[in-house]
Parts: sequence; C-alpha cells; structure tokens
Amino acid sequence: MVLVDLRAGLSEFSAPLLFDPRVKKYLVTSTSYQSVRGTEIVLHQLSKGLPLNGNSKIPEILLTMGQEGVNTTEIISNLVGVYDHYITNDNEFVTDDIVTELPFASELAHLESLDKIMKSLDGRDFYKNITGIVQSSYIPENEKQKFDHKIVRGKLIQSIHDFAVKQITAEGNGVFEVLMTDSIQNLIKKYKNSIPSTVIMGAKGSGKTFLYREILRNQYWEKFIMRMEQKGMNTGECNKEMHVVTVPLLASGNAGGFPEIIENAVNNFNKYEMKGKLANSIYINSKDALLKYMRAEHDILDWKEFWKHVILQAFQNEYQSLEELEGELNHKCIMVVFLVDGLEEIFQHTISSKNERNAIAALCRDVIDEVKVAYRNLGLIVFLRKDMARDSFTVNYEQFHSLYRSVELQWSSTEALRLAAWLTSQAVPGFYQEDVSIELAPKEVLNQTLHKLWGVKLGKPTSNEANSSRWILAALSDFNGQLQARDIIRFLAKATENEGKPIYQDRYLMPAEIKKAVSECSTDKIGEIKDEIKALAPIFDKLEHAPAEHKLLPFFSDTFGLTAGEEKILKQEGYLRIENEKYYLPEIIRHALKFKYGKGARPKVLSLLLK
Repeated sequence: MVLVDLRAGLSEFSAPLLFDPRVKKYLVTSTSYQSVRGTEIVLHQLSKGLPLNGNSKIPEILLTMGQEGVNTTEIISNLVGVYDHYITNDNEFVTDDIVTELPFASELAHLESLDKIMKSLDGRDFYKNITGIVQSSYIPENEKQKFDHKIVRGKLIQSIHDFAVKQITAEGNGVFEVLMTDSIQNLIKKYKNSIPSTVIMGAKGSGKTFLYREILRNQYWEKFIMRMEQKGMNTGECNKEMHVVTVPLLASGNAGGFPEIIENAVNNFNKYEMKGKLANSIYINSKDALLKYMRAEHDILDWKEFWKHVILQAFQNEYQSLEELEGELNHKCIMVVFLVDGLEEIFQHTISSKNERNAIAALCRDVIDEVKVAYRNLGLIVFLRKDMARDSFTVNYEQFHSLYRSVELQWSSTEALRLAAWLTSQAVPGFYQEDVSIELAPKEVLNQTLHKLWGVKLGKPTSNEANSSRWILAALSDFNGQLQARDIIRFLAKATENEGKPIYQDRYLMPAEIKKAVSECSTDKIGEIKDEIKALAPIFDKLEHAPAEHKLLPFFSDTFGLTAGEEKILKQEGYLRIENEKYYLPEIIRHALKFKYGKGARPKVLSLLLK
C-alpha cells in the first residue's frame, strides 16, 4: 500500500501511481466543500480513458469526518455522478458501492501507538466499514465458498421457490410462522401480563394477516407469547394455564385460506359453554353487518355503538350489553381478545368518505379506549393499514401514531435480511449454521450467511459491482425506508423462478436473476399500491401512460402536471422525493412505470434509498 498526500495537488511524483490502471486507488476526503470539489476534479481526471467495468480498478472514495446531523446524500451522489459521465448502461451497477462512509472517530483526534489506535477503533463503525472493504475486495481464494452446483444448486433453488411462493400471502401452507421482529417483541413486552387492547398498523404486505393468523392459531394470547419466546409447552399444560381466548371478530379475505384455524379458535371458545355461542361464520357475519350499516351516513357516536353491537352480535345476541358479557366471562374465569383484520376491504374510500373515517376513528380510538378503561375481561387487537389511520385522524394523527408506534409492523434493513435468511433456512435445512439464532443474529452475521444465497456482490466478490445485500434492500425500499415482508418473500420467489446459468460457484442466485426479479417485483408492487391506496391509482396511471420521451429521472414540477395534492400524497407514501426542485422516484416503482435515468440521476436515487 502506498499513501499519497494530495493536499498540495497532483504532481509529477503522484501522477504515475494515480494514472496507472493496474493500481487500485482509494481517495480519502472529508465532507467539507473544498475537499469534495477537489476529489471530484481528481475523479474526472482518473476516469478519462479508464474502462469502467466490473473488473477494472475503479477509484473508490472513503468519506471521512461524517458527523451526526450532516446530510451526506448530496455529497455521495455528486461524487458517484462523476463516473456517470464515463460509464455505459451495460456497466451501470459498477459504481453503486463506490463510496464508503467513515463516521467521525474522536479516538483518532489524538494518535499514539498503532496498538492503541487499533484498540480504540475496535468495534467502532469506522473500523467495521474499513474491514468490510478489505473482506469484500481482498478475500483469499481458499476462503471463498464453493458448492457442487451440478448436484445441489438446482434442487435448492426449487425448494426456495416453492416455499416462497406459498408464503407470499398469509394463506400459505402453515409451516411458516411469524418472525420475531422488534415490533412483535414490543407487543409481547407491553402485554405480557395483561389483556391486549391495541392498534397494529402496517402497510399492505407488512405481515398483518400473518400475525393475525399466528395469534389465532395459538387460540390463547399466553400461548402465542410462549410460542414466540420459544418456550414450548404441551397441550395439557396450556389448557390449565391459559385464560385469554382469541376470537376472530373480523378477518381479511385471505382468511379463506386458513378456515381450520378459525374453526379451531371458535370451537376453543365454545368449549367454555358460555350462554352466547360463536358461529364458524362469525367474521363473515360481522363483515355483512358492517357493509349494510355503512350504506347510510353515521357520526362517530353512532359508529361506536354499532361496533359494540357487532361484538354482541357475534354471540348470537345472547347478551344485552358488554357489561353482561363481561360478567359471565368473569364467572367462567376467562378473558376474550377480539381480533379485527380486513378493514380495508370494507372501508375502501377513507380518503374521501367522512362516514368511513368516522367508522375507523370510532373503533380505533373510542371503542378501544372504553375497552381499556371499563372492562377487565375484554381485549381488542385491530390490524389497520397505516394510510387509513392517517386519513381517519386528520387533526391529531401524530398523537395517535405515537401511541401505537412501538407495535407498528415496520421492517428495518436488519429485519429484512433476517427474514431472507430465515425463509431460506426454512426451505433449505442446514443453510443457517451460525451459533447464534437467526432471531438474535446481528447484521454482520446475517450478511455473512446471505453471501451463500446471493453473493457478496452482483459480480465476483472482488469486482466493482454493488454489494448484493445493500443493493437488493435499496431496490425494494421506498424513500421512507419502508420495505415490506411480502416484498422480500416475493423477491426470493421471483429470483428462484429460473435456475439461471451458474456463472459463479460461491452462491445460489446469479446476478441476472436478481436484477430481473427486482424489475418483476416492481410490476406486482404497483398493482398492490393501486389497490391499497386508491388515491395513488390515478397518479400512477398518469405517469404510466405519459409519453416515453418524458419518462426520464429526474423530472420537474411541470413535466406531468402533478397537482400539489398529488405531490403531497406521493411524498407522504415514500414514492416521490424532491431535491433542489428535481423530482425522483424510487426503484420499486421506477421499473414498472418504465422510467429511465438521465445522467447522474441513478447514483442520486440509490444514495437517497440507502439512507
């Protein structure tokens, strides 16, 4: 390694090293304007005449002195944008991972011996990020993973595909259980010793119906907690110790895929021989009653009383009030938690209908508040799409959101990687071989495991191609950093549809299949968004049917005649970002809408997504 200080500028001493294509260059810059501009000038000079492809030694940038509160998005996209002037579309992925951020390390402000420096840096992000570069770019040949592709690869890919396809929606084959995420840990922690009454928000595909199904499958709230905490117990013990019975008051259309689970839950309640019995069609009866009632306009108070009526109707109207139901539950020494899912199938126009907003507000605020305060033996878990909550609580949405934020079904990048590793290990026994369980594995361990699935990079490990895990997560996310469980599962299903030519021997999935899968996921995602958020459908149609020559990123405010309202909802849902009056779309919808990148736009979008 040769260290060159460029503070004094390019010179005849450094030129032979800098312009030799056989030498790998790492340019170290701070976030100051002068340093960044100087680095851009050097990059322009180094890129002229250098073939920018997967195997050439493209100069990389180490961005140092990154401090909290400093937005480096613009800096990174400008640095990567330099390469964009010299690169062809065939090699557009080779600069996706070219900048490594090194957070400010106060330990380096005063330097002593090398031993002390290393000790100070151990475990810090600064050190981890440098280690990542070394591990991904300079892996000794004998440490690389090898598989006997002819024997196992085809079979493994088929297993992953079959399993993922069954799990894309919640009516899967039942083998797949809910993965313990931060949201579910918070839910369990909050209601470990009390009956739950809460709203669980999440976008379509975030796992609401998965969670609904698993809570119901266990028939008792306590048993669900024990299952999630992996404290297995036999059925006999469960019957003695369980008191909080789960009841499917309302279910989504997907519930048709798990009728046995619903029937078993209903039978489990009925065995307590309460005066009021539940019918197997309880969730259908509730839906019919709601559809009928919403034909006329009602205020919030009307809706609150009707929701209580829906609960009583579930017991064949044997109880005149919730107080009477509470009394018999108390006598039988049991509690009931009602599960409500599928509201979006009944209330499809919350953005425009005050009646529908009243219905949601009455249930998710007024009924839940009353249940919490007035009844010891009743609980209520409402699974609600986040955009419906935003529509219904226009005045104090932030207050409502903060109340239930800890149990909102959101997928962090670590949890998304955990889901990919977990699903693959379910389909391929022995795939995960680390000592720590997948549920507790840190990001570094998950990444290491997933290298076996999709490789270190979208090319050979020492190439300039993008880091596979980071690129896949960025391509499936929106600008709000949201990434749904279904997106990851669908990606694995699409990427394993065809075996693909085994170009590399260190992984199961090849880059061509990965890139194709992202594009196909985009098409499916657009369809779901249109169904989920009706207000977005006409906006996407407008963009989809625009002339091809206009579909270039970035675009401008007058390109498609978007109204202020349309821009607001696109930004709100994470499908539009406006930077310096330039408009950008995330990868997850760009493919389906057939937008192309103008010069310098691609690194900008990826740097925004990776943030």
